Amino acid sequence: MKSTGKGLRPIVLLSAVALASLAAGFTASHYLFPNVASPDNSAECVKKYSLLRGDIDCTSVNDDYERVNKIQDDLNAYIDQQKTDGNVTRVSIFFRDLSSRRWAAVNKDEKYAPGSMLKVVIAIAYYKLAEVEPQILSQEYIYNPTAKSMNDIETFKPKDPLIPGKSYTVKELITHTIIDSDNETATLLSNSIDKSFLDKVFSDLGILLPTTGGGEENFLGVETYSGILRTLYLAAYLNANNSQEVLSLMTKASFPEGITNGVSDDVPVAHKFGERKVIDPKTGAEETAELHDCGIIYKTNHPYILCIMTEGTTYDHLANVLTGISKIVFQNE
Repeated sequence: MKSTGKGLRPIVLLSAVALASLAAGFTASHYLFPNVASPDNSAECVKKYSLLRGDIDCTSVNDDYERVNKIQDDLNAYIDQQKTDGNVTRVSIFFRDLSSRRWAAVNKDEKYAPGSMLKVVIAIAYYKLAEVEPQILSQEYIYNPTAKSMNDIETFKPKDPLIPGKSYTVKELITHTIIDSDNETATLLSNSIDKSFLDKVFSDLGILLPTTGGGEENFLGVETYSGILRTLYLAAYLNANNSQEVLSLMTKASFPEGITNGVSDDVPVAHKFGERKVIDPKTGAEETAELHDCGIIYKTNHPYILCIMTEGTTYDHLANVLTGISKIVFQNE
């Protein structure tokens, strides 16, 4: 069935019984769920750490601790220098080693305007719905814009924008939303799903929107967003197939200016960026800019999550800070 972009009919909300029946599973895959080295849990190891978790790796536990501490120290020094040089005014970082589970953070309690980063949550909502209504991903909508494109407000614009009058499936719209960060597709998708269901997904993932208790503009922090990435990695909210689908799209995101620029070309990165500008209504001058990038870096035997949110005056400086932080973590991890 097709419908037009104008006057979209919301998708029917799942019943409480259907929601309760949604189950998350976990199966590893070679690409986005890489294997890590087996820990040394020999008899000597178990005896030495008898009160700790059974899968602790005796051969690397202290190395992991020292490595993460060095990452923390290097990040603090780098941020202090970037602030001194005037390249950034605020920076928050959350890093988690997905093998050792150790983490480091800088200003993790600060809140920012997430912008396009929320498009991942919209995608998650549709894939959650598809677990009980798989036909949702095949539903089609015709893109019929009735106003100026919302992509005009973006600095980093979609490379493959929607074509007016063309029909798209929900799955195709999700692809545009994640890979190209298309504002038009995100709006089309969010207007086509029951608002109560979408709000519940946001709440399930720990996000308080301004309409549901969050701040007016700055309402999301690096730790919360890192948690969303971790639920995808562990297939803890969506099932394994759908978690894989979302992460696979994120590895194709068209934003090379951030954390991907700080890792080797052969290392997959599943990530999403967000941007926001504050314009003086009287002069039209740009007062502040926010640029964020969060993702999973699939470094061999050391996959990790890195989430960075920044605020400053120019996107060029902020993009360089994102890259600099990513390089520090990648080289030390």
